[in-house]
Amino acid sequence: MISVLKKVVGGLAALLLLPAACLAEAAPDGQDNGWVFPSIGAGKGTWSASVGAFLSKDESALRNLQLRADVDLAPGLRYHTVVRTDRGMELEKLDPHFDENYLEGYGFKPTGDGTLSVSLRVGTMRYLHFPYPDAIAVFDQVPGISDLEDGAKTGYSGELLTVDYAHKSGFGAHASGIHWDFSRDGGSDILESYIFYRQDFGRIHFEAHA
Repeated sequence: MISVLKKVVGGLAALLLLPAACLAEAAPDGQDNGWVFPSIGAGKGTWSASVGAFLSKDESALRNLQLRADVDLAPGLRYHTVVRTDRGMELEKLDPHFDENYLEGYGFKPTGDGTLSVSLRVGTMRYLHFPYPDAIAVFDQVPGISDLEDGAKTGYSGELLTVDYAHKSGFGAHASGIHWDFSRDGGSDILESYIFYRQDFGRIHFEAHA
């Protein structure tokens, strides 16, 4: 447990201290070259619960109860969790299971030409979306859900670093990599690596990845 905490603290500190060093550079007049760490206030966030209902002529049941929380801890630092009451779909017993559970340190550096976005998540993730679900990623399917029923482990567990740069021309680059951890072996892997172009043409939004 101590080693895990050291990794969490060390990883988040690295992310938060790097932008701090960049802030020491003087910004040109009229241009803000500093990093932005969003926050709505420590301890503030959203909490929600959802449950599915199965109805038929022969039976009815409530299924898949989920509890979700997104909480700001400090500027550029937030906690996200999704808890299922049981690994199965039926609400027959209470056996809480973390579907997602991670700390995230993140920040943005706007410039005159574009925006650099950086995120470091430590924990268990099922989605890669950062800085937001783009027009293509919004249709992504999860890697799998077999782990919800004691099957093969899916999703992402470890330290996940994502870097995204969006230029004002519409072009940009995106990359993410993970160091597998928390009972997941495999060393380190590049998960995403692509360039993109996105632009609005009136009411039409165009986006392409390569």
